[in-house]
Amino acid sequence: MILRKYGVELVSITKIDLETIRVWRNDPAVSTRMFFQKNISTEKQQNWFNSLTNSDVYMMICYDNIQIGLIDVKNIDFENLTGEAGIFIGDKDYRQSYVPMLAILCMMHTFFLDFGFISLSAILRSDNKMALKFNLDLGYEIVSKSSDQINLKVSREAFLNYIDINQSTYACFENDELDHSLSSIEETLFRLK
Repeated sequence: MILRKYGVELVSITKIDLETIRVWRNDPAVSTRMFFQKNISTEKQQNWFNSLTNSDVYMMICYDNIQIGLIDVKNIDFENLTGEAGIFIGDKDYRQSYVPMLAILCMMHTFFLDFGFISLSAILRSDNKMALKFNLDLGYEIVSKSSDQINLKVSREAFLNYIDINQSTYACFENDELDHSLSSIEETLFRLK
């Protein structure tokens, strides 16, 4: 799968990407924001990759032809058109930039408007205040929280409202048509045939 909009490109991961993802994921700046914080070995990374199913979409975030992070929608329920979204930025030069927001918008635009998803959820560590603010700004709402995690959800309507309210911010992308390339299996899964 390849998705392009808002000046970013999201490309399905392959085996070639695994070491880059593993190095990023083991970086304390990334791992301390995750539930699983232990060091990930090459073997564990390979096992994780082999365990992925059609219900898991993991994509490299590319900006100016540079891989900068990973975005995903996993645990996809194709009947109810829901999934759990996540992101991390491996390239430290882009962590505090606007590019992660563009990547999320590209993903949300595709899943909500092209694939017809009803909602997306996210699960955050309770101490990840930056990610919480980021998600709330996008229209996510807190569904529940405990001492260690916060469960969030965003509907298609909330996303459309976010885009409408922030239209002037994204005006430079008005003519930036969403471009996607999917395999025949992905087209069938996402009901594009």
